[in-house]
Amino acid sequence: MNSRVSVFDALIKMNAPMYGCSPGVSYDLDVDYNNILWNDDATPEQKPTKEQVQEKIIELEAELPMEHLRQKRNFLLKRCDIYGLVDFSHKDEATKQAWLDYRKALRDLTINSSPQLDDDGNLTNVTWPTPPS
Repeated sequence: MNSRVSVFDALIKMNAPMYGCSPGVSYDLDVDYNNILWNDDATPEQKPTKEQVQEKIIELEAELPMEHLRQKRNFLLKRCDIYGLVDFSHKDEATKQAWLDYRKALRDLTINSSPQLDDDGNLTNVTWPTPPS
C-alpha cells in the first residue's frame, strides 16, 4: 500500500519505542513494519501491531488536507500581518476594513472548507479569499 504517511510518522504519533528503520522508508506498511528497529528495552506491549499502525496511518492521512490548508493559510496570514496592526497607516478606512475582512476570511477557512488532496498531493476544494489590492 502506498501512502503519504509513513509507518514512522504513525509510530512517532503513537509514541512507540522505536529508533529507526533499516534500510529506509518505502511507504509500504508490510516492508517498513518488518524493518522497524525497536528500542532494546521495549516490551511487546509497547510495540503497536501492524494493524494498529495501519489504523494510525489512515487517521493521519485523513488529517492531511486540513494540515495543508492550515500551513498555506498561516503563510498567507503572516504575509499580511502588518496590515492587521492597529498602528498601520492605511490610506482609508475602507482599505483597512478590506484587510481585516481578508484576514478573517483566511482564519475562517478551517471552519468553512472541506479540503481534499488530489492524487499528486495538491490541495483542492478550497476557495481562497482574494487579498485587497
